[in-house]
Amino acid sequence: MNLDDLVKQFKTWVRLFQDHAHTGTDSQQISDQNIIPFVIAGKMSASSMATANATWAKIPFNVSVISSNITTDITNNRITVPVTGTYKLDGESSIDSLTSGNIFELRTRVNGTEISYATARVISASSSLISYVSLSTILNLNAGDYVELWVFQQTGAFNTGSINTISLYKI
Repeated sequence: MNLDDLVKQFKTWVRLFQDHAHTGTDSQQISDQNIIPFVIAGKMSASSMATANATWAKIPFNVSVISSNITTDITNNRITVPVTGTYKLDGESSIDSLTSGNIFELRTRVNGTEISYATARVISASSSLISYVSLSTILNLNAGDYVELWVFQQTGAFNTGSINTISLYKI
């Protein structure tokens, strides 16, 4: 199940729960304030990006796809969490031409610090039109922490990628 499906499922559950809660007595009713914060999710995407050879670059997200009780910041290219807890992070990126023996890597940074266990790397065995790298991890975050994705490519030239996404939701 992807993040979009999860958010739809939660919103449906919330609507059903609210409908049921509002049909009971006053003591059984539950306000929207007490239900909605359970859905904390964010997703951003970037239609394309260009990176210099052998240089780390933060993915420049330009579209906030989902922002439910979380801050998706397309100016600073990060997602900031509102409450302390455990979060599921999914990230992916692509590069248009990774040639044999070259490296393409995706890393997670929390508050600017690299998270070593949240790294994905591909080393091309042959020439390829498009190469993808993705990662999925669990992060314990504090209220106000922010998460970013960074990429590194070693193709010997300036290169572009057409698929870049970050999804973060509280579990």
